[in-house]
Amino acid sequence: MKSIKTASRVLLIFAIVFSFVRLTVQASIGDRQTPYSAFIKHSFPLQKYSWDPKRTVEIQLKNIFHGEAANQLVSSENMFNELPGSDEEWILLEFNMKYVSGPEEQLDATDIIFSESSFFTPSGVSLSPIATATLSDQFEGFSQFDVSLYPGSESTVIYGILVKKSVGGYPLVRIPTSYNSANGTNTYAWLTTNPSYKEPVNVTKISINKKALRLGVGTSEKLTSSIQPATATNKNLVWSTSNSSVAKVKSDGTISAIKPGTAKITVKTSNGKYATSNVTVVPVISAVSSDGKSVKNNAVLNKNVVVKVTNNKLTSKTVIKNGRNITWPASNSFTQEGKYTVTIKDGYGKVNKFTFTIDKKAPALPSVSKVTSKTTYVSGKAEKRSVVYIYKGSKLLSKGTASSSGTFKLKISKQRKGSSLQIYSKDVAGNKSKTRTIKVN
Repeated sequence: MKSIKTASRVLLIFAIVFSFVRLTVQASIGDRQTPYSAFIKHSFPLQKYSWDPKRTVEIQLKNIFHGEAANQLVSSENMFNELPGSDEEWILLEFNMKYVSGPEEQLDATDIIFSESSFFTPSGVSLSPIATATLSDQFEGFSQFDVSLYPGSESTVIYGILVKKSVGGYPLVRIPTSYNSANGTNTYAWLTTNPSYKEPVNVTKISINKKALRLGVGTSEKLTSSIQPATATNKNLVWSTSNSSVAKVKSDGTISAIKPGTAKITVKTSNGKYATSNVTVVPVISAVSSDGKSVKNNAVLNKNVVVKVTNNKLTSKTVIKNGRNITWPASNSFTQEGKYTVTIKDGYGKVNKFTFTIDKKAPALPSVSKVTSKTTYVSGKAEKRSVVYIYKGSKLLSKGTASSSGTFKLKISKQRKGSSLQIYSKDVAGNKSKTRTIKVN
């Protein structure tokens, strides 16, 4: 058997003579529409039948010749090789094949690529060669029927096929990569032998400039993405949201905040790579009391209030206390008593207002009418709209809200003469008055 170097040297000479140039390409998907380039070294799993063990092979096309170049090579190999007709031509392909891993068993070159079933036209039609070349001169020992491999070994394998010129000189090659026993079908890797073909460069990674984003209702912000490698062929992206009622997203990555809540924004590439950003939508103006509780609009409370403004196009923010403009506190914390109205204007043409009242003053001590052992209603006066409580020791006898004028009348059960009742009130802000103790007469 002649050495691999001898066969490669002869083919290299013809490559120079006929000015054959290959283009460097990169990995692609590998289906028929976007095949691998056979000129790039690729590793594939190999399994044609269910009983075949799992193997891994490595394949690379080193040279391809067709037309007069191939006709001369095939003719010099064996005088009995068929002469092509006027509408026919020989195609000669030099592969390097390696049995990368698998059982310690013989693997024939025809198990990887077989001239009778592995070649297809560029449109995907199975290509049955008119004839196959006999190699008995410079390439003797390197035909598909001569080469057998074992794990770790590799060899040049040369295929000579006679086809119609209409094939175009560059057939597709199909490799069975797996077998599905459930439906009796194979999965294939497709390779093109066309040297001018440029494989698509897949996106391997995508990222978003912000993994988390906080937006005020009615505002928007554009997220940007970056893909790797930058030379990826298909850079088309699809943006989506997990909750369009909270946040919507446009095709350019612009997020629009709709209402308070959370949503996950996803950007996805054509080959399934994706990145996400967690968006939290909050009120443009939000407030928290000093005890960490959320403060609602028009709330009345006896705690300090911290006001937060969430707006990426803020143009102005003002605050009015008891009808007069005041300077916005540097700490965003409001500590003094009074009624506050916060107004926010933004570049979206929206005006947002938020009102709260800080009241730290305890209500006055409630006044109570005379209570006897026959009394079933306790009446008196307390701070208007405050809640009045009547206790006997630790037992709550009654509670109710004072009117807009401050009067109250609460029903109780008859109490024993000489017993003591405790009465106090709580205002809307939660301030508690002192306790009045009365004796039942």
